[in-house]
Amino acid sequence: MDAEDKVTKYAGVYNDLMELLGEEAVQIVFQNMAGQQITFPKRLYTKEYVVQETKCITDSAELKKEALKYGYTERRLKQLIKEKK
Repeated sequence: MDAEDKVTKYAGVYNDLMELLGEEAVQIVFQNMAGQQITFPKRLYTKEYVVQETKCITDSAELKKEALKYGYTERRLKQLIKEKK
């Protein structure tokens, strides 16, 4: 069998997940989520968690660094912290 004739084991997104997470994870995802349409939010963490983790930061440079880490601008992160007080 040539490299061009190589057949992938998993269909579509399952093959992508297998390359990222491994075969065991794909089996778990399939068993628990097969048939469902899933969208992944652009943000990994909740606003509440981000505020909790950053509310004590007073240094502007550090706050900016953390904002970028969590996918926010420094200004928006300051707004979220202010809203939660």
